[in-house]
Amino acid sequence: MTYAVVTLPSVLGLSALAWDESWIYLSASPLLGISATLIAYRIAHKRYLATKGNPWMNPVVTSVVILIVFLLLTGISYEDYFRGGQFVHLLLGPATVALGVPLYRQCSKLRQLWLPMSVTLVAGVNCSDEFGCDCVGIRR
Repeated sequence: MTYAVVTLPSVLGLSALAWDESWIYLSASPLLGISATLIAYRIAHKRYLATKGNPWMNPVVTSVVILIVFLLLTGISYEDYFRGGQFVHLLLGPATVALGVPLYRQCSKLRQLWLPMSVTLVAGVNCSDEFGCDCVGIRR
């Protein structure tokens, strides 16, 4: 029995030489950062939905892990990746500001819940501070 070797270039209909040339171009282009970021988020979001919204599968955190593994496996530097990723980064500012509109619409609820939110905020800051210091080995 013989088995056919299936590779990404063959699936895409490219010769090995064409694939190598395409990869060299793509890895040096800002398109890589945008593509990798969007693909990683898409994969992470599908996993998040498949686990019925499990908070441990947060798509933002999962996509960061996917991107880190991708960059390490391909040997692409963060600087090369960020040349394309900066376009996504640029759009995060306006998206964050746009979150202010729904937040403003919920202003009456926020006023009612100011005490629990304040306690949660202080507890979260203290926990993250302690956890962060422990992770990097800082003792106070």
